Amino acid sequence: IPSAAFKGCINLYEITLPQSIKSLGSEIFYDCKALSGIDIPTSITQLPSYCFYNCISLTNIILPNSIKIINADCFYGCEKLSKIDLPESITAIKSEAFKYSGLTEISIPDAVTEIWSYTFQNCKELETVKLGANVKTIGSSAFGSCKKLSSITIPSSVRDIEYHAF
Repeated sequence: IPSAAFKGCINLYEITLPQSIKSLGSEIFYDCKALSGIDIPTSITQLPSYCFYNCISLTNIILPNSIKIINADCFYGCEKLSKIDLPESITAIKSEAFKYSGLTEISIPDAVTEIWSYTFQNCKELETVKLGANVKTIGSSAFGSCKKLSSITIPSSVRDIEYHAF
């Protein structure tokens, strides 16, 4: 599906994607303010940049074990997204992927080695974080302005915690 295919479809609240889809273009659901849930097909290996940017009603997303990468700004501004189950197949969650989202908790899979800068910045409801066993770097402002953050498990694999990480 090409980039921005559904961009700005403010009344789109439900969509069923066929398993035959091989990739999603960037900004595909950008500003789909009514979209509340989606089941990503197992044929998809990465979520593109700005995929669900500002999907303020998104509450339910099912990610298959085929997903390896969540690109930059993917869930930026998804303020009603309070929980997401990240499959163990994920190896990278890029910059600002969940910035301004409504996450209350997150468990990072063991295959992830870096929490990129600003990944969870301004997640004002985020309380609990469990980092995977192989995280080596926590980028600058990765959890900046997460005012409710009360519990974080940092594994012994962490070597670098950058400026204003928390």
